[in-house]
Amino acid sequence: MADAPEQRDGDSVVLLVGDYDPPTMDYVRAIQSLLSGKGVEGVWACPIKPPDKQRSSALTMAFCSDLAPAVKGKLTCCTVGLDKWLDADGLLAWCQSKYPTLKFKLASMDGSSGMPVVFAGEDSRGDVVKVPRFLRVGHIDGRIAVGSDESRSCPAGVWSLIQSRRYYR
Repeated sequence: MADAPEQRDGDSVVLLVGDYDPPTMDYVRAIQSLLSGKGVEGVWACPIKPPDKQRSSALTMAFCSDLAPAVKGKLTCCTVGLDKWLDADGLLAWCQSKYPTLKFKLASMDGSSGMPVVFAGEDSRGDVVKVPRFLRVGHIDGRIAVGSDESRSCPAGVWSLIQSRRYYR
């Protein structure tokens, strides 16, 4: 991961954790919602514990490249969770030690209930961040495997990478 961009001492940064395999429009909506909240100066897209580390890393980087212009430099791709095989709390601890002047919060899109789960706080049991309800894209990897066109379910660069590398087939 590159050093933290554009953040200043005391800035609040949300670590949006998930498998990012693949990063769908659900992640886009969550990032937009988090950035529209009070006191959030940045979001770091942080894949953790995906089924395929290399695929998740490549897809997360494509996702961040796609989305960065729309969020005006407030999104960072943070793959240290993959590199060090950290869970959410381990990632939070690593970021706090590496960047002690920033205020980190955790958020997640991976809930077992099937509904989007986005929370933020000093640890995984922190304050709830309200995210508007939206029709969830859900897991698209199975649909891609049987040939479904899921190009509207994820950012263009992510879909292009899925197609060119034949991910999920």
